[in-house]
Amino acid sequence: MDGVILAAGQGKRLRPLTESIPKALIKVGTHTLAEHILLGMASVGVDNVVFVTGFMGSRVENFFARGNQWELATSFVEQEQLSGTAAALALVEEVVTTNPFYCAYGDVYVADIRNYRRFLDFHLSGGFEFSIMCNPVDDPYEGSAVTLDGDKVVKLVEKPPQGTSESKLNARGIMLLNYKIFDYIADLSPGAGGELVLTDAIAAAVEDGVSVGGYVLDGFSSDVGTPERLDEARDVANHTVEHEAETV
Repeated sequence: MDGVILAAGQGKRLRPLTESIPKALIKVGTHTLAEHILLGMASVGVDNVVFVTGFMGSRVENFFARGNQWELATSFVEQEQLSGTAAALALVEEVVTTNPFYCAYGDVYVADIRNYRRFLDFHLSGGFEFSIMCNPVDDPYEGSAVTLDGDKVVKLVEKPPQGTSESKLNARGIMLLNYKIFDYIADLSPGAGGELVLTDAIAAAVEDGVSVGGYVLDGFSSDVGTPERLDEARDVANHTVEHEAETV
């Protein structure tokens, strides 16, 4: 199975840390953010991972070039103009060969790696064309609000105004997709920030009646978008490592 990690962003909210290191290579516990994702994908049989790089892309490529140490193959595609997550994914249309394929933003941390297997099982058993991993929040205004009917996504809204969302679920930035996503990306118009946003493409698919699953993950997760979230993720990761050491 193929996996795609979108790791082109600049991580502006984490400056000055990200002035010297790409966000995907920030350490949370014993691994970098993108390495946590790589390990999660590898745990479910992903054997080929494509990174979409941009800001400090050579650093990401140098770190992950020897994919065999994770028992998978790695390759890299550069997003020369940072024009959004959908534009980034479109760059690998001719590279991805499996259906479905895993896709994740390169700054997502999921503490319990077992969610990757549960998510894949959920997707396959539900017969969905796309599936998105979700996490509960007080207000999803900073991300994408997900409304479910049972296990099925019936509405997906990118960055709803604060206090307006009826949903308490946020799209976590980890997805299982198939080739149809590239058709929806091709039909996208730029959002308010002038970027092509991947959740907008999935939202369009939902509106067209495409079967999209919504898996609510277990345990802690974060987009590690601010210094406060980074500290929180590191605390959780360190506690997890300590707990695992105690149980060995």
